[in-house]
Amino acid sequence: MKKTLFALFVFFAIQTSRAQMTDLLTLANGNVSFFNPIFEEDKSIYGYLAVYDLGKANENENRFEYVILDTRLAKVANGEFLTPIYEKVASKFYSLEKVKDKLLLSRLYISYTRTYVVFTSHTEIDLTTNTPSETFYLEEGKFIDGYRNADNIFKDQKKYDNIDLLYGLDENYLSFQVSKDRKNIGDVNSVAVFGTDKKEKWETTFLTGDRTDKYRNFSINYAEKNTLIVEEKNKKEITLHVFDPLTGQKQFSYILENADSEYNYSYQVKKIGNELVLTGKISSYSSFGFKYENAMGLFKIKLSENGDEVFKKYFLWEEAAAFLEINKRGKLEKGYRLLAQDYFIFEDGRITFLAEKYKEGYNILLGVNVPKATDFVLFQFDDAFSLQNVETIAKDKSKFSISDYLFSQPINNGNDVVFFYRDYQQDEVTKDKDWVLGIVKLVDKKFDYEQIPMSSDDFYIEPYIAKEGFILLREYNKDSAHNKIRLERVNF
Repeated sequence: MKKTLFALFVFFAIQTSRAQMTDLLTLANGNVSFFNPIFEEDKSIYGYLAVYDLGKANENENRFEYVILDTRLAKVANGEFLTPIYEKVASKFYSLEKVKDKLLLSRLYISYTRTYVVFTSHTEIDLTTNTPSETFYLEEGKFIDGYRNADNIFKDQKKYDNIDLLYGLDENYLSFQVSKDRKNIGDVNSVAVFGTDKKEKWETTFLTGDRTDKYRNFSINYAEKNTLIVEEKNKKEITLHVFDPLTGQKQFSYILENADSEYNYSYQVKKIGNELVLTGKISSYSSFGFKYENAMGLFKIKLSENGDEVFKKYFLWEEAAAFLEINKRGKLEKGYRLLAQDYFIFEDGRITFLAEKYKEGYNILLGVNVPKATDFVLFQFDDAFSLQNVETIAKDKSKFSISDYLFSQPINNGNDVVFFYRDYQQDEVTKDKDWVLGIVKLVDKKFDYEQIPMSSDDFYIEPYIAKEGFILLREYNKDSAHNKIRLERVNF
């Protein structure tokens, strides 16, 4: 039967005496430019990296200091490195990857002021020697040490149709060229894998020369557990190409939808054992693809290691009528719909669909559409994709926000999950509103939850993923006089 989890949350006091706390402002000089968890290949937490902007070293270079923290927030290493400055080109750090025993820190450069340019550069930090590398970049499939020619940066970049993005994958480097043409920006044109020696192991080119089909594009869909999935999409079909990332060998291709399909798909993939599990939403088939407002239900597909379809099942919204008020078009009370936020695919085959009640209104005074997000709804399915339960987590309505969902973290070896959200909550007595952090834990198919204040008159709190059983909270204020991080145990 339907269970509604009303606001019975108990605020626990934030006790700094029991929390592990570090003041970012005392770790190094300069302003905090970048702060991010360091993930292992299995998505567990290795530690954290903080990068501080020390200002210009000279007219051509910026100086940065990095600080590496362990999972207890203890400082274990630090050092300095330089990055190039290009006139009228803005830049920022955008990605951190752990590749074997090195950290790969990537920086994006972009300019709209003269000629549109976009490119990247990278710095590596050797964790065994605490040595930062010289800045390097990848262009047209080649690693190049040093800086680009600043005097000809706009002219040189006009020669290249693609931007090379670099990430870690199974202790290798995964590179993919994406189009930087504004009409096709983000389309993947080729994929390559390099060893830690930066020598190419293999490359696959998807598009060469002029496009013969302007609707045809490729994207990286999944890249972990020794599996690389490239999605090919055009007006007629969606095909998943599955590769072994170590050898480049294509294992199989699977047509997810075509003109003969009953549905369009919006989906997520996870590898469990030797099988691929696909799950997500469906809408009635259209050549224009999946449409959120036409969603009819959910689905689950399992593919063998050879690409054979070993399981396929659909779940239509009306099948949930015993658990909540919903019609076959997916409409809830007051015109709300279910906006998908996450699909938790567990190691035993269970799936939990996390959605948020969402609708768009119209503000006459502002003359704009106004999104409204309210309660979370969770559908719990067993391995056979039979609905077992529906839970509703009540929260205050958020206006001008598409979602209050933050992130999730698998726990207990992928058999359970904890997820986090924010809620702009009104005090029943004072009527004041403030942000709180909601923590929901799904263990042994049962829910438990709590809330933490996220803001005050003095500072704002930003949550980050931490080691299992904890959450990292970063406190800071606008004038940068307060910038601390602390670990809090997730108690239930």
